[in-house]
Amino acid sequence: MDETKYLAEWITHFLKNRNVVFKTIESIEAHAEFDLWIKHKDREQFVICAPALNTEVAKKLEAEKHILIVSFSTEENFQFLLENWKQLAQYPKLTLYFINPQSEPDKKWIISPYVHNRIADNASLKMGLRAMFETVMPLTKERIKSLIKQ
Repeated sequence: MDETKYLAEWITHFLKNRNVVFKTIESIEAHAEFDLWIKHKDREQFVICAPALNTEVAKKLEAEKHILIVSFSTEENFQFLLENWKQLAQYPKLTLYFINPQSEPDKKWIISPYVHNRIADNASLKMGLRAMFETVMPLTKERIKSLIKQ
């Protein structure tokens, strides 16, 4: 299994479990332009599974679409988030999930840059994001390879 497929399976499983409570998802399917398409009762959501965040991932963002990016919680992905914060915060319907399925107690941290940017001040942004990042044990490339093999 490759890293993208692993992320797709993880987010599908997570969202289906969460849907037991919220009951908003009607279907989750593969998609030609994105990795997954989620049909909610009230909206569509598109999923990008990105083991490593980069400018190619950022080019897929569209302001009018609900987009969920799922990625590994790595220092490199955290740095990409910081370095591209202003651009990412321009998308009101963007949500990012950073995951480490082996972390305890939290396996993910979630951020909506647009919303977070509106409520956080610039002076404490980096410190606040770092605090969120540290709630999940960061992964390394070696740990990701080991995780995928399991």
